[in-house]
Amino acid sequence: NKLNRKAMSVPEFRSACHAFAAHYVDVQREAFQRIGVVGDWDHPYLTMDPGFEAEEVKVFGEMYKKGYIYKGLKPVYWCPHDETALAEAEIEYQDDPCTTIFVKFPVKDDKGKLAQYCDLSKLFFVIWTTTPWTIPGNAAISLNAGFDYVLLQAPNGEVYVMAKELAEGVCKQAGINFDDCKVLATLKGDYFELMVAKHPLLDQDSVILNGDHVTLDAGTGCVHTAPGFGAEDFDVCKRYDDAGLTHIGVPVPVNAKGVMTDARYNGQFYAKGNDQVVADLEAEGFLLAKARITHSYPHCWRCKHPIIYRATEQWFCSVDAIKDQAVKACDGIQWHPAWGKDRMVSMIGERNDWCISRQRVWGVPIPVFYCDGCGESIVTPETIAHVADLFRAHGSNIWFDKTADELVPAGFQCPK
Repeated sequence: NKLNRKAMSVPEFRSACHAFAAHYVDVQREAFQRIGVVGDWDHPYLTMDPGFEAEEVKVFGEMYKKGYIYKGLKPVYWCPHDETALAEAEIEYQDDPCTTIFVKFPVKDDKGKLAQYCDLSKLFFVIWTTTPWTIPGNAAISLNAGFDYVLLQAPNGEVYVMAKELAEGVCKQAGINFDDCKVLATLKGDYFELMVAKHPLLDQDSVILNGDHVTLDAGTGCVHTAPGFGAEDFDVCKRYDDAGLTHIGVPVPVNAKGVMTDARYNGQFYAKGNDQVVADLEAEGFLLAKARITHSYPHCWRCKHPIIYRATEQWFCSVDAIKDQAVKACDGIQWHPAWGKDRMVSMIGERNDWCISRQRVWGVPIPVFYCDGCGESIVTPETIAHVADLFRAHGSNIWFDKTADELVPAGFQCPK
């Protein structure tokens, strides 16, 4: 519609969105009637109906009361073009070409364990990634505790740590004759735990962790771990931090617009940063191998641009808490065709916690208040009932028309 949303108030913009959606409800209704679809066309199911919005608020309140709603810092699908978090259902996969790289991380602290096998100045952990722009976010390298890892000495004298079963394939990628290499030692993944490698491009460390998410499907068995850019990376780093073994935190050196913010690549859009990271690794001698491949990659369903994984603070619904109940509910439904049930049960079982917040003004607001005094989020039966009544009477635009103290019941105070 060529509207300048930045020149409009939030309620004005939302009203324009409402009118846009209502127009296409009418277009669809007319088309369906023309082709003979039978329905209660005078009473359509509309999620933007004030009565529906009011019920949504009430359901949210019930879920919050049961502990199903929480706010957390986690990697989520993020669209840098639309600057918003996305749920799993808002992702489409397309084939994208990309550069895969094998990167050498020099050993900095071997905990006194590896010097007996080789010269530490020539020893490297080798990681593999299809997203070079995430390398500045690297904070760890994950190995599987139960896998066999080799210290493989190449003809040039360098020694590489990688999974035994993947070593020959990595050498082939790097143009190294595997038969000319020498295995100096074979050690289990847990032998390397909490050793420290040096980041190849930045003045920061990369600690060696053990994680069950490490497989032998591809790569080197040494997994590049950037907790701000991947769910499994986030989980394994959090586990070590929570145990007091590390202090990694969640570095996220890319902003909402997809612009890199680390010390070296600050100001570059991540897609351009990809090429620069590869070029720098190559120039500084840390690139073992690279290749161009095409892989299936997630894209935003709205703008069709590639998305990124990025840790941000969002509101989530705990799907784990209701999975069993949802699967059980499927038993009480008649399914036509019958395979629909299997598909639904499978979808529920595989679904992660649902990111329900969007960096958007269109849609139903999350009915949470914050206390200016203690900073805590506030959701009580009283606030939920009051907001639901307001939405039913005025629609959810009232959330943006009124101030917070006008949206809570008269005389309401923070429970704390």
